[in-house]
Amino acid sequence: MAPQANELWNEVHLSNIKAIIKDLPSVDTERIYILGHSMGGHGTYIITQIDPNYFAAAAPSAGSGLKDTEEFIDVSKIKDIPFWAFHGDNDNVCPIDKDLKVFAEMKKIGGNMKFTTWKGEGHGIPVKNFTDNTQGNTQLSGDRCDPEPVLLKWLFAQKK
Repeated sequence: MAPQANELWNEVHLSNIKAIIKDLPSVDTERIYILGHSMGGHGTYIITQIDPNYFAAAAPSAGSGLKDTEEFIDVSKIKDIPFWAFHGDNDNVCPIDKDLKVFAEMKKIGGNMKFTTWKGEGHGIPVKNFTDNTQGNTQLSGDRCDPEPVLLKWLFAQKK
């Protein structure tokens, strides 16, 4: 699924997604993933906090908020979900500092998060995330993290 939104994601959106998936018997409910860029990245963080047990993995890209966005990510709620966040260090739309703070907090509490920084890149990084991630600088929050360097291989290896 690739839902689009013109507002921030919330419980209603998640309920709608769950209802659609429930009616699709071929979906492996042990392998439901959530990814998003920019507002979709915000949604990735928001939705996983609403129901942390629903997703097998999450991959937000430039998703920690705009310059003036209040902090909205409670890492204690999502620390056990395999996360791989991506951000360009020259992003002037959604500054990297908020995502770096999330990563530092995940590291501090033993969360399961990988973080890739795209050096010299701005907000337009989604294609890079699906290509050779060895070009980005990837850090792991701890020993729980799968070091696989290719996003889709990493993603499809995750299972609840």
